Amino acid sequence: MADVIQDLDIGDVARVRALMKPAEMTVNAATPFSFRSIVPQGWSVVQMSQTPPTAEKLTPVAVLQSPTDPKASLQIQAVRLEHEISATDWLIHYARIQKWLSEKIEDFGGKAARGPMLLSVNGVNLAAFVAAYIQRDLLILYQAICGADDAQRYAGAFNLMVRSFEPTEAPTQAFVEPFAFQVLDRKVRFLAPASWPAQITASGQNHRHAMDFVRTDKAGAVVGICRAKLILPGGVASYDEVFRGVYRELQEAGLGFVSEMANVDGGVGLRAEPGRIVAYSMKTAVGLEVEARILVAENKGAYFVLRMTGPAATSDFYEWAINSRCFELMSKSIEWA
Repeated sequence: MADVIQDLDIGDVARVRALMKPAEMTVNAATPFSFRSIVPQGWSVVQMSQTPPTAEKLTPVAVLQSPTDPKASLQIQAVRLEHEISATDWLIHYARIQKWLSEKIEDFGGKAARGPMLLSVNGVNLAAFVAAYIQRDLLILYQAICGADDAQRYAGAFNLMVRSFEPTEAPTQAFVEPFAFQVLDRKVRFLAPASWPAQITASGQNHRHAMDFVRTDKAGAVVGICRAKLILPGGVASYDEVFRGVYRELQEAGLGFVSEMANVDGGVGLRAEPGRIVAYSMKTAVGLEVEARILVAENKGAYFVLRMTGPAATSDFYEWAINSRCFELMSKSIEWA
């Protein structure tokens, strides 16, 4: 039997008010996280979890079920994040694990993402309008699901539900994990994650100051290396010389150039322009795929270089996504004295 919210025209205000209602829910966590969303009037809560979310797996928060369509439901889950990652990359990673077919995913500043998905459960083909939201260290997964054949008929109501989701409180922290400012020669500072142990590798030699940050997984394997370097005036003659030096360092580290990739912010080419990020596809001597991201910025004759190396997206998407988000946040935090 069809659900009354099928074929809902969100421009029909009277019908929307008759069939939909605002609802507020709270995720049971050490620091409660409340959110509101518009949901169908006649849908009932069939499951409400009292289990606090953990980092190990998604925890059910609530399930709302259509009273007339057994395939139609709203499922809300939560998981604790341990590292920075964009909501878009998390959603892509989750869809791949679940073997869902995802179409275009919209990104909203790294903290929210949404898009349509196609999935199969026990041989039943379903469609879902899915969104992921990050608040503090919590990720909320919001899934409005129906039979694949009814996707267009539920589109109006499901889009309204997904787009109406919002936290009931303003964000109290900008990052998932603690970040702290690091300073090189009192001339430039930048934010770095506290979970990446830092080591000073150069302190004034040859007009250079440098610091390395290393991220390891739970097994102790290195999954990300970031080097921050300040080259004082007189240390190099030009931006091109700085960039050639960075590329030479990568080769000396045993990384072979495979191909140049599009600049992260949209440009292309072998060299990044000052203040822009470029990515290289590279390989180790044993053939492991690696991505190197490089940012070079200049101020009054001094150059700041930020370089990240780690697994390529094609070899380990999740670790790549963590490194990518961290590099983005570090790059945006650079401040010259």
